[in-house]
Amino acid sequence: MYSSIATNPAATIDPLALQALRSSLKGSLYTPEVAEYTANSTPWQLHVAQRPLAVVMAANTADVVAAVKFARANELPVAVQATGHGAVVPANGGLLINTSAMQAVAIDAAARTATVAAGVKWGPVLQAAQAAGLAPLLGSTTDVGVVGYTMGGGMGWLARKYGMAVDSVRAFDLVTPDGVLRHVNAESEPDLFWGVRGGAGNFGVVTSIEFELYPVTEVYAGNLFFPISMAREVFRAYREWIATLSEDWTTAIVLMHMPPLPFIPEPLRGQSVVIVRGASVSPQPEAEAALAPIRALGGSIMDVFGPLPFAMADMISQDPVEPMRAMGRTETLADLSDATVDALLTVFGRPQTSPVMMIETRHLGGAATRTRGAGNAYAHRDVQFIALMGAAAFDPARDAVVQRYLDEAGATLAAHKTGQVYLNFLHDSDLTAARVRAGYPPEVYARLVALKDRYDPANMFRFNRNIPPSGEGI
Repeated sequence: MYSSIATNPAATIDPLALQALRSSLKGSLYTPEVAEYTANSTPWQLHVAQRPLAVVMAANTADVVAAVKFARANELPVAVQATGHGAVVPANGGLLINTSAMQAVAIDAAARTATVAAGVKWGPVLQAAQAAGLAPLLGSTTDVGVVGYTMGGGMGWLARKYGMAVDSVRAFDLVTPDGVLRHVNAESEPDLFWGVRGGAGNFGVVTSIEFELYPVTEVYAGNLFFPISMAREVFRAYREWIATLSEDWTTAIVLMHMPPLPFIPEPLRGQSVVIVRGASVSPQPEAEAALAPIRALGGSIMDVFGPLPFAMADMISQDPVEPMRAMGRTETLADLSDATVDALLTVFGRPQTSPVMMIETRHLGGAATRTRGAGNAYAHRDVQFIALMGAAAFDPARDAVVQRYLDEAGATLAAHKTGQVYLNFLHDSDLTAARVRAGYPPEVYARLVALKDRYDPANMFRFNRNIPPSGEGI
């Protein structure tokens, strides 16, 4: 784990230096003794409990520059948080830069681009883009921050048609560890343009990002729910089905223990199910014809596929939006053979005895496998299946039990995984230096380390899926 670098030996910051920083900010600065500190330092992923020395609530780019210069002068490690969905290493003993107040969104309909500030979630971008007849390459929920999602890869419901979100980035503004604001694109800063797109937060703070938009306003999308007793049959049908699909379709197959809660529809409440999920940009008649082999299985509990305004894309996955305490594991799978499916079902287990509530296996291929221009640091374009396991972690006293189960899940899937890792899905419960290395081919990782040596040799930006500089033994 990264625990060896997760804290900073400095226990305090000079109060006079803090006051000088506070007076220079348009935003705010909070330390542990004030009431606002907890709300602004707590990430969405509540399993990552952190206690930074101070929190800068940046109102603009100048505040970010001031915070980074302050951290450098005081030899403090830096964490960056917009929403905290991707929090993996607690920012203990560091300076946390919270960008959630940076909310500018601009759509250029003629150029088909969006430019957004560091703290923006996908919701406002989607609504503004849809008003212009365009769509961003958001993921399964509009509640996630744009920058972190995009710079880590970004796999959404248009991935097989238009690619990964990281491939659509045209430019970004970046405050590097020396406190310099750089406008980064393929011409101005080609090395950083390559590395940050895939290397994410290892090289500074992205304060603004420009990316392409696409002409999508409606999809044919939804979910088909089957009883868990049909799991093997549904997986076999799904495996054959995706081999026939055009790139208009992006899909997933999900194992889920539905909670016995009132908001769950009665036929699903408290049931264990297998779900075929997806979205197509094909016209409705073509999409319905393509979905026919799955519908022909019969035996479904619910069928909620149909035309959907892309502005309502959240309805496909219906991910939770309230902060939660969760643990998880991710693997890239070599195939969906019968043996792989048996292993997934073993990991999934039964309610009460299995903490795993959900395993979603997403199918890639298509445009997600193709790079543009000189490419970027997002790697493993040959991956076809990415599995994400989510585990209930409501009781901290059971963390060790859940962690052991997730580790055993990795062992159960050992013969069926590629060994590669999609870094955006790594949880803190799943994070090791070896797992981060597996996020890149060796030659890409070596190039990222060289970039780290050049821009962040002190590893100031390390509260993340960290790429340490070559001088730091981990």
